Amino acid sequence: MSPGSSTESYTAFARIGLRENPGKNLNQVIQSLQHQSALQTIDELIAAIGTAFSQLTRDKFNNVFLTLQSHLIEIMKVNDGNNNKIPHMQKGHLDHLNILPSRLECPRNIYDEATVALQQ
Repeated sequence: MSPGSSTESYTAFARIGLRENPGKNLNQVIQSLQHQSALQTIDELIAAIGTAFSQLTRDKFNNVFLTLQSHLIEIMKVNDGNNNKIPHMQKGHLDHLNILPSRLECPRNIYDEATVALQQ
């Protein structure tokens, strides 16, 4: 990758976007990358995404997956798509107290109801 290349500039964009917008997740950054006009090929987009992905921290990954798990639980609660509100977990505060979970537990009754709904 040469200095000043479009892949390098989008890698910098992704790194800055994640650092300056802690509420953004990787998917939002990828969508932002996709809407930039300087990427000319799918290979450039894949390279930019790969580089941005490799620079994410373990903590950021954990936050993204906790949000995903929370969203999936909410979807199961209403037996519907993504038209629901994800509850705010205060991940930053929990992390500061060293009590941020690495995974969320889905209540058994929600799991059972979702399983029945899928079988219908």
